[in-house]
Amino acid sequence: MNRTPWSAWALMSMCCVASCGDPAGTSAGQGATAPSPVPVATQPLPTTTLGAERLIPASAPVVPATTLFTEPQRNDALVAAARPVTVTEPCPGSSGGPDGSDAMFAEMSRVEPMLGVVLQYGGQHREQFGSYGLVWQDTNDASVFISFTADLDVHREALRTLVSFPDELIVCQVAVSGDVAQALAAQLVDELEGRYQSVGVGVNGVEVVLMPGEEALAADLAEEYGGALTVTAGSPADVAMPLLPAEG
Repeated sequence: MNRTPWSAWALMSMCCVASCGDPAGTSAGQGATAPSPVPVATQPLPTTTLGAERLIPASAPVVPATTLFTEPQRNDALVAAARPVTVTEPCPGSSGGPDGSDAMFAEMSRVEPMLGVVLQYGGQHREQFGSYGLVWQDTNDASVFISFTADLDVHREALRTLVSFPDELIVCQVAVSGDVAQALAAQLVDELEGRYQSVGVGVNGVEVVLMPGEEALAADLAEEYGGALTVTAGSPADVAMPLLPAEG
């Protein structure tokens, strides 16, 4: 890997802003047959979380938040041009979760219009738009989050005038936007073939779990991509399980 480490650009993050944006996240597991790619830049997913149980392995721990998914496409030029920012307001994890009851569906129906609003707004600011979804504050108690690479106060103020429940809106930050994160994930799936257990796009960027014994590679990836990537060598059980794409 001979490219300039992304972490070097992170030192200049107060002056540099990454570009791109997409509302979706995804991941791939080694050895699985991936679905046909979906053009993530032009085909946003519906603002629904129904059917999300198909995306999570039965043995997976509670995930930090609920997001919406597409299959990433490789775009090396986009990845090479990206300049990750230093994240000062990361997206929070969930302290609770849905329980499958009628109360869960009522809560999802209540906040679903907000998901549509933030998705539409994010699509109008694609160069900074990261991801969106639900953060579960308690059992069946959800807030809507949306992330951007910069100008959080501007986006927060604008969105609070648009959503139905402004006190339940979380505007947080990511190092790179959604398009960059998905392009990087697709690139790493190819470049790390045979050396990873999972590669995914989570709430706060790309998440990679390498095979045991790949600590040196993990260090190289962390140095090269900085805050745009979270990498672990070892068992996926030791880290939050990335969400998997639905089987088509």
